Amino acid sequence: MITLHVEAAAFRPLLISSLPGSLTPAGPSPATSVPVTRALATALRRWHLLVVPTFALRLLGDAGEDLLLTSEKVVPAKLLADGFVFRDATIEKAVAAEFSDPNDPIHQKCARNKMEMMKLIRFHVAQMLPYEESKLEISDTIAMLIEGAIVRAHVASDADAALKAKAAAKRLFSTQVKV
Repeated sequence: MITLHVEAAAFRPLLISSLPGSLTPAGPSPATSVPVTRALATALRRWHLLVVPTFALRLLGDAGEDLLLTSEKVVPAKLLADGFVFRDATIEKAVAAEFSDPNDPIHQKCARNKMEMMKLIRFHVAQMLPYEESKLEISDTIAMLIEGAIVRAHVASDADAALKAKAAAKRLFSTQVKV
């Protein structure tokens, strides 16, 4: 399993080392679904109730075998050989890292950045809207459109996500501004 931190941190060796070829970021500890789901249940403070036995998945035929049971034991050999240090070396730490601690400095920096962004959005919305009661709601909606466009562009490879968010924002403003 690879965490967001490892994925981001693995770019540094690409820039400063002389590693040949491509790198496949992966966690240092290969894991099957049972330890991953158990660690996930622990991080979410939920029970880890069900483990589907292999024979049951094989009853699904090729789909069960190919899609659910086939795996690759990926080890980041080049990164390890180059001296890359994994912050979250175990599957438990990797899963826990994905549910970030609000006291973590990176989490706090992101939260401050979001608050500053929100202040800017509220300032600009206040300049554009005549009605005080709708300014906060419209500001929150614009922030959601921005976040959604970023995520949509990244996750769904939607090159037009920002344009779609802009069109939605224009429609939103047109319902608020009386001419």
